[in-house]
Parts: sequence; structure tokens; C-alpha cells
Amino acid sequence: MMAEDFSAHASNVHVAFATAQTPEVMTDMVSKLMTRITLDCVEAGTRLIGHVKCIAEIEPEHYLACSVTTHDGKVRCSGALERKSAHLDLVINILQYGLEKQILESIVVNRAPEAFGNAKVVIEDIDKDGCDTDRRPIQIS
Repeated sequence: MMAEDFSAHASNVHVAFATAQTPEVMTDMVSKLMTRITLDCVEAGTRLIGHVKCIAEIEPEHYLACSVTTHDGKVRCSGALERKSAHLDLVINILQYGLEKQILESIVVNRAPEAFGNAKVVIEDIDKDGCDTDRRPIQIS
């Protein structure tokens, strides 16, 4: 049986940089974003983290997988972004106990644009069934 305060959130994040970024710069941005999302969840009241993870890719064969499973925000990543790119796509997934889905969504909406500087960032909520036809853009003010 799942605890009553369990909630999950998944987003697609599309990033368009003004100029191509190096793999190292993009990896650093993604890693810091995962840490910041985790720490924001903890500060807002997450009592148990299942995971905060993402897959970041510049194309299907060049991806970075990052995961946080502890309250300290320590990120573990595998894979690599192997070339410069002006575009980056992420799928962010949060499983945790203590916060409602709307708060998780708000954290992603607030932190993702900050993480990528002056890049254009579009965030889409992924419905819980994962159906691509049910995606809806999230308004960024």
C-alpha cells in the first residue's frame, strides 16, 4: 500500500541555447539542476525521496542519466553528452513523499529556466500514464 503523501511528477524540458554549449557545460547545468530540485523539495517538506532523476540528451545516442536519492542533493550521473550542442532535451522524474504534485511541478517550472541561463526553455508536464498526446505546456511567467 502506498502512503497517502506519495506524489510523483514528470516533465519534458526542451532547452534551446543561443550558441552551442560544450558537453562539460551542459553536464554541469543538468547536475546542478537535479541538486537544486532535490534541495527545494526537501526545504518544502519532502520527507522521503524515492528519486529525482533525469535523462538529458542531445540526440538518442548521446545521453546523460542523472539521479539523486538522498536529502543532501548528491547527484550521480552516467553516460555522457559527447559533443557541443545548441539543443538539450530532458525528461525529469520526481518520486517522493511529503509534497503534492503541484508543488513538485512548481519547483521544476521555477528551477529549470534558471539552470540554463539565457536559453529558451519549454517545459511540458507528462501525464501520469505517459501518453504523449496528453502533454500540456506549463506556463512560465
